[in-house]
Amino acid sequence: MFRAATVLALLRSAAATASLHGRPSRSNLCTERSPRRYRPNAGVVSAMGGLLIAVACGGLSGCGNFSAAGKNAEGVRMFQQARYDEALRLFHQARYDDPSNADAHYNIAATLHEMAMRNQRLEDVQQAEHAYRMCLDRNPNHREAYRGLAVLLSRQGRTNEAFALLQGWAEQQPSSADARIELARLCDETGRKPLAENLVLQALSIEPNNARALTALGKLREESGRHAEALAAYQRSYAADDRQSELATRIASLQTVLPAPAWASGPGSPPLPNSAGPAATMAGRPGASSYAVPPVGPSNTLVGQSPWR
Repeated sequence: MFRAATVLALLRSAAATASLHGRPSRSNLCTERSPRRYRPNAGVVSAMGGLLIAVACGGLSGCGNFSAAGKNAEGVRMFQQARYDEALRLFHQARYDDPSNADAHYNIAATLHEMAMRNQRLEDVQQAEHAYRMCLDRNPNHREAYRGLAVLLSRQGRTNEAFALLQGWAEQQPSSADARIELARLCDETGRKPLAENLVLQALSIEPNNARALTALGKLREESGRHAEALAAYQRSYAADDRQSELATRIASLQTVLPAPAWASGPGSPPLPNSAGPAATMAGRPGASSYAVPPVGPSNTLVGQSPWR
């Protein structure tokens, strides 16, 4: 457990050119507490009914791993049907079959987190926190576990601990853009908008073409009224990943309110909308719906949508 006194060490560095403002609001927090199928090495992320699911893609070894894979996959289906007790049972079986599997621990945490939100049971909250930490012990870069745990802590009024958690990740992984994006996300949700933007810029200094960071940068700049800069960031994100159909719609919307020279020759612009509307230009494009960045507002979450995915 990080001590609260360490929480602003990284934030102070980011704040050199940005000032904190606004009071934290837990009501804006959201979570990606969505179960994942087994992924021993890598996964394919897919937006499906608001859930973030890593699909098994090879590299399995041993009977226990195959058994864990099947139980994780079946547990995900149970979770999607809101059959949480059955999902939890399957995820516990997957963990028993392969105790080193970080995703099995994450799936348990995500399910307990969902149950805690619905039933307001302290026992579920405590067990979810333990499972998130078990996941991170096995995979210190598990992005969804960091996100889920940060939200769980914040919703209990332990926001300093949530910041310390993400700060520690960023400090341990100085070359991780994801760590800075997640820290920026929490800053955004707690009213620290300039600091969030500065952290996103840090992420882009690590990965200049990170579509997630570029979309978040566009969102923050659009919210501050800098529409031309927002459009430029969105266009760069779309150029990096043109499967973002919702982002294409956002770009088209901004193009209608900005003078043509601000965007006409910009890289990454999607096809201009036809008479059927902006979304029609994306229809039938390979990969267009594989995983779209949701429109502005928080993502895969309890409230609204957001580009943070």
